[in-house]
Amino acid sequence: MAEKNATCNVLPCGTEHDSFVFVSYAHEDASTVFPIIERVHAGGYAIWYDKGITISSTWTDEIAIAIRKCKAFLLFVSKNSMESTYVRSEVEFALNQKIRVIPVYLDSMDVLPPGLALGLNATQGVTEIDSPQLIAEQICEALDYNKVRREGDPVALPDAPVKKRPSFLLPGIAALVVLLVALALFLFMPRDVLTLEKTAFAPAEAIHVTLNGVTPEQIEKGALLSVAAADAKPEEYVVQKAVSMEELNALGLHNADGSEKYALRLHAPVPDGKYVLRLHAPDKELTPAALIGEAQFTVTGDSRGAFAIDMEKTSFAPYERIIVRTSGVSQRLIEDGALVGLFGKGESGDWSWRTYERARERDEEKFFDAPREPGEYEIQAHINNQVMDEPTLVASISFQVLPQPEDAASAPPRAPLLTLEKHTFAPIEPLFVDIPWNARDIGKDAIFCIAHADAKPGEYLSYQLLGDGSYSRSGVKLRAPEKHGKYEVRLYRNDRSLTDETLIGVAEFTVAGDSSGAFSVVFEDRKAAYAPNEKIRLKISGVSQRAIEDGALIGIFRKDSKPGEFMLHEPIASRDKTVILDAPSMPGEYEIQAHINPLVLDMPTLVAAFPFTVSAQTERAR
Repeated sequence: MAEKNATCNVLPCGTEHDSFVFVSYAHEDASTVFPIIERVHAGGYAIWYDKGITISSTWTDEIAIAIRKCKAFLLFVSKNSMESTYVRSEVEFALNQKIRVIPVYLDSMDVLPPGLALGLNATQGVTEIDSPQLIAEQICEALDYNKVRREGDPVALPDAPVKKRPSFLLPGIAALVVLLVALALFLFMPRDVLTLEKTAFAPAEAIHVTLNGVTPEQIEKGALLSVAAADAKPEEYVVQKAVSMEELNALGLHNADGSEKYALRLHAPVPDGKYVLRLHAPDKELTPAALIGEAQFTVTGDSRGAFAIDMEKTSFAPYERIIVRTSGVSQRLIEDGALVGLFGKGESGDWSWRTYERARERDEEKFFDAPREPGEYEIQAHINNQVMDEPTLVASISFQVLPQPEDAASAPPRAPLLTLEKHTFAPIEPLFVDIPWNARDIGKDAIFCIAHADAKPGEYLSYQLLGDGSYSRSGVKLRAPEKHGKYEVRLYRNDRSLTDETLIGVAEFTVAGDSSGAFSVVFEDRKAAYAPNEKIRLKISGVSQRAIEDGALIGIFRKDSKPGEFMLHEPIASRDKTVILDAPSMPGEYEIQAHINPLVLDMPTLVAAFPFTVSAQTERAR
């Protein structure tokens, strides 16, 4: 174990410094870490680390401010640091703030938890631990690559103010200039700031908007997006919302061409008519002078489309399986979140469903459990899961739940069926289980188990606790077993008593087929050896929508590394895509691997693998 009283000869810089590196480490590793950061500091980089903060200290505002302001986050990965609550909190906070994290592996990559490994995009991960000097050189190389400014680099200074002569005409000239600027902004503002994929929408249909050339600073200061009638004044809007970077990042940030380009989604108004979408500058009134961009569109037609549902009967016993057939669901409706849900009679609107299922295919069957209580209910189909009101309603079918016969009252109640989106899964494929609406208050001790179909209650293969009794709208995510066969998902009321009496729900499913899917990866410029940091172009095609939802990725691995030890990964977010990866900076043998999901990264999920070599740089190139 490293000495706890090790000292560092580098004084941490202040957070007012305009370019510094935040250092996160375990105090037990201080004698290993301090010589490295001393050499990094000697290389010209400003360093911030927790000098004077003891192990028992709590998370402070000072650390949070330093992480927010740093230009790069240097994480020393070791068994000690990965067991440190404070280090884990720091790196998770940095990832949430979109700060570039550079991991330095003092121990094997095995110590990195899978969740953190997935979050780290370790393009410049440092794994050489023999020499502090060599580690420091690699860190400096990574900082240079990520454009972290050294202390000696020049800083652009603002132009000196120009002194003006006093004039009696100054107030009048200033007013004229303001008027001309406002007129110019209105007449010559960029018309392509807001881009729509089409100009006509159905009522309440999802509108996908692209923001071009808008800076993060503008968004963070409070840019405003409004929808108004085409002939309305700027302040006469129908809908107004503040645009946030958090929302833009969640819906997709695109920097393929190096420019600022963001994706945003909102819903069209309900009444037919002509509308205008406007983006106004932050901290301004809704005036023509504050207008950044606008886009015209029309609302017309019927929002319901051709999406239809059908049921074989309209009366059921308590807990009886209800089969709903959907048809004609377009790909666009699937992307917008079309769903089928079980409602009480006359109920509608968001959060009023008892349970629901997302539409995933054009034509498919959905399964529900009839409620326990007799009464009138409805199956409703909606074109999206954000409005779920009259404008988005596709169709509804009423049904009854009948009281149980008197001769069945003494019989033990059958466990209700859990709802799965399908009944056949590939090995280790994710499966989603919807919690029965009448079992959502069962408490924190409830447990989901996956077992063979003929297994006894306690003979499960895997399990997941329900937690504190809460549930997500997408249900619970589990993973199918690796081997083919017939299985069950079982929900028990108590994790310490798995019996037929505590069984709340069950769902049968089969594991069959191949987990690898059909998507392919092709090198556009494949060669045996690449130079350090050289661009590698790959063409990916045929990725299924399910593989995209499950998190299919392509990454660079060291040769003979373990499945989760990727150096760099890129999510695959579309069916056909060209991916550009940077070859590692260190010479050696590597492999590019494509996987259908990021949680397992093992042979069953492997789609393709391509070995390659990174050649050593020549002296001249250095």
